[in-house]
Amino acid sequence: MSFLAQADVTWTDVLMLPLLAVIFGLFVYIVGYRKEMAGEKGVWRWLGVALFVLGCYVGWSYFYNMFGGSADALLYRAQIEGGGPNKKLRIAHYASFLLPFASLLVALFLEWRLKRMTIYED
Repeated sequence: MSFLAQADVTWTDVLMLPLLAVIFGLFVYIVGYRKEMAGEKGVWRWLGVALFVLGCYVGWSYFYNMFGGSADALLYRAQIEGGGPNKKLRIAHYASFLLPFASLLVALFLEWRLKRMTIYED
């Protein structure tokens, strides 16, 4: 995204799509887990993981602006430096990627753990 396209961004704008992806991803993952425990296929869980990946993809551009070296990222970062309400905005930029990424890692760890549990049950 270019610097001019993000000139008047707020912390809610930054977190909206990644947070929605995490919330819906958790919902879909839990529904998939319950369906698989009931004996159905576990396709829903992987759809939840895909939503986490989508959240990472959407949040990456905001996250990149906090440490990237491109001219757009430098200008954007210079615009939101300082304290007060900009502190929330900076935290939102980091959370826009790290929250879906952490959810993705937890889901993949649970997948690995569930596979190990089913191997030892057989």
